[in-house]
Amino acid sequence: MTKIRQYHPSDEESWVKCHLFSYYDSTYFDELVKVKPRYETPSIELVKIQNDEIVGFLDVELEIEPGQFCFDENNRSGMISVLGVLPQHRREGIATKLVERALNVMSNDHDVHRLEIWVREDPSMLSWLKKLEFQELYRFYQVVFTSDFFEKYNIELPFGINPVLLTGNVESEGFSEMIKSHPPERTFPIIIYEKRF
Repeated sequence: MTKIRQYHPSDEESWVKCHLFSYYDSTYFDELVKVKPRYETPSIELVKIQNDEIVGFLDVELEIEPGQFCFDENNRSGMISVLGVLPQHRREGIATKLVERALNVMSNDHDVHRLEIWVREDPSMLSWLKKLEFQELYRFYQVVFTSDFFEKYNIELPFGINPVLLTGNVESEGFSEMIKSHPPERTFPIIIYEKRF
């Protein structure tokens, strides 16, 4: 049996396994989770079931007010939070069907007509988004610094916090200057795409 349905709490173990294997060999290898994310705003949480196992998943967070966490400050939007398909089931149209179902639910049940996704530069992902008629909006860099960043700039954090890594976002214009003074441990170019429907 194969179908797309809403995520149930009893799916969590299967969902986490699917997330592990779908992210492990992707450009999101560093975003593995041990529990499924929970959301403070309304959400659409879908899974693709095949032979009683989750082979794909999609979560879309929905804004309550425009600009709450999406780029467009004039229209309520949905944000793709997580999306994945098991490697052995890629190129079967599963991700496309999950997005199409989410668009239908957003439009009919929530009166939301804009979907946003932030992605790293991955040729297959970017090609897929273009096929779905997503439009590129903006680019920036996500950077990861080690603890020497705090020592070099004598930064003290409250409550005795002493992080091993710090992740931040840097505008494209300032990135070239920043890497001259303090090259990050890791850098990920991020592209924001939107689809209006």
